[in-house]
Amino acid sequence: MARLSKTEQEKRHKICQANGLLNRSQMSKSLEVSTSTINAWGISPVEIVGSTQYFNCRSILDNRLRRQKEKLERQYEETHNEENSLDYQTLRLTKARAHQLEIKNAVSEGKLVPIHLITEILAEVSGECAGYLDTIPQKIKRKYPKIDSELIELIRWHIVKAMNNIAESTDVIDRVLDDYDDRQETFKTD
Repeated sequence: MARLSKTEQEKRHKICQANGLLNRSQMSKSLEVSTSTINAWGISPVEIVGSTQYFNCRSILDNRLRRQKEKLERQYEETHNEENSLDYQTLRLTKARAHQLEIKNAVSEGKLVPIHLITEILAEVSGECAGYLDTIPQKIKRKYPKIDSELIELIRWHIVKAMNNIAESTDVIDRVLDDYDDRQETFKTD
């Protein structure tokens, strides 16, 4: 671009001012900010005459609105990030409380029993069964005194095996529950 003569520059300055354009100093006074703030905002001048840059209110306003929009979008993204948002956390907590209340109601209505209680019940029942099974060989011997003692020992051996299986029932419960949890996790990931 060819360098303008001093007279041409003065004419262009007057045209810019007549069109409502302000130089950096005038614009900073008008907005009540420093000239360095205008520089920091990164506003492109509408007209440049010599070393003087001219701005209009529209370019300033557009710049400030764009920056404000970007700032608000960043804030929105930060606050509405699903896991960080207050709304999400409130919803998650509300769902957890509702689920906990449903479980509590089901327990109080007798529709649901805690696993530890089921395990205790089964352990007590299996203990009673083992006590009864232990008496079977003596009852058979009393009822049939002529029965061979080898047969009684065979019956006793099978009863002991059954009592051992009953005693291991709590381990079976734990294993079945673990298998169930694994299947549930598989369904969630699919």
